[in-house]
Amino acid sequence: MLLPVGHSDSCRAVESGLMGMLRIPLDPFNTTTPILILAVAAGHAVQILKRYYEELRALSGRSRRIRVAVSKVGPSLLTAGTIAALSFFSLAAFRTNTIRNFGLLAGFGIVATLLVELTLIPALRAILSALANERSRAKRRVDGSCREP
Repeated sequence: MLLPVGHSDSCRAVESGLMGMLRIPLDPFNTTTPILILAVAAGHAVQILKRYYEELRALSGRSRRIRVAVSKVGPSLLTAGTIAALSFFSLAAFRTNTIRNFGLLAGFGIVATLLVELTLIPALRAILSALANERSRAKRRVDGSCREP
């Protein structure tokens, strides 16, 4: 639950930082860009995590599950994200600055989303799985030592 939301928030922060760095003022079109990025990022993060949990039942080994999940869902996410980013980048051909800025910001936001979801999400999933396994082992040790003989 927190991983997709955190992922989408980080992508929105990158996109908002890009707007500030390029001194692009807020207007009616680009105020919707963070919401668009949030929707795309959350949707893609959920797809990666769904595939991971499907592999959780089928495979053993944390790193193997992550590799299989990313290798199965990664190409479709990369294709969908690339097409979406290129579609938004095509708006740069418009003469209207507002539409051009919206297209560029949305395109760069989706590219940032792709980079994060194909690198950071699997890495965080591995770290969180390792922490959960360590906690459960520690709990079993404590529970085992508290039993009466």
